Amino acid sequence: AASVQVGGDHSAAADGAGSSSQDSGDRLQSPDLKEAFAARSGERARFQRLIDEAEAERTTIADETHPEVRLKAGALRKAMDRKVKAAETFRDLQIENIRGLYDYEIREADSVYREKLEDLKERMVTELREKISTLRRQKQCLESKGEAPSIRAKSTRTVTNGLFGATPPGTKGLAPGPE
Repeated sequence: AASVQVGGDHSAAADGAGSSSQDSGDRLQSPDLKEAFAARSGERARFQRLIDEAEAERTTIADETHPEVRLKAGALRKAMDRKVKAAETFRDLQIENIRGLYDYEIREADSVYREKLEDLKERMVTELREKISTLRRQKQCLESKGEAPSIRAKSTRTVTNGLFGATPPGTKGLAPGPE
């Protein structure tokens, strides 16, 4: 904001004295003042142009078409893509690990089941062999005494106090029947 002097002595005008309407009319018509207004108008236009350019640049930044934003956004996108790829790889490895653990648990459960089933079958077969052996000895004992053995269907398991598999003490799986 430069002060513009337009012809004559301005000391009286600066003091506030001697100012007349003709004086101000002359000042508005003076070529120096017109130049000052023109220069000021040019400055206004220049500032408006700079503001418009800055707003246009702000718009290109906002809609990501600004060259610098595109350049830096590309680098940021690459960094993000690397992180996403690493996260996906980690996820896939974790899924593979959990599937491996799941498969192991299934195989382990199946193995334990088969092992216990075989133990159960062997134990039951052994019990039945012992029972058959005992029955044969009893049959031979009865036949050697000349008596005919009584045939009675028996369960392979005896019931004592309502529990299956419990054998009364001293009977070795055979409950004496009434004859």
